Amino acid sequence: GLVMVGLDTPRPATTATEHLVEKGFEAILFLSEPLGSVNTRRERLSAFRATLARHHGVVAENAEVQLNDG
Repeated sequence: GLVMVGLDTPRPATTATEHLVEKGFEAILFLSEPLGSVNTRRERLSAFRATLARHHGVVAENAEVQLNDG
């Protein structure tokens, strides 16, 4: 048979976002390296937005920052 191992990349973003909302944060920033074609970053951002769509009144922003290796 076929065996597949994968990561549930949206779940950590959902869990973290829910935690911040439950703690009373009114503005939350999703910060990442440029999304480009990296699907895991896109999936996490999508989960972040979907989670906050259920919590009206919380300000949601996202920003991309290029990190250097040095």
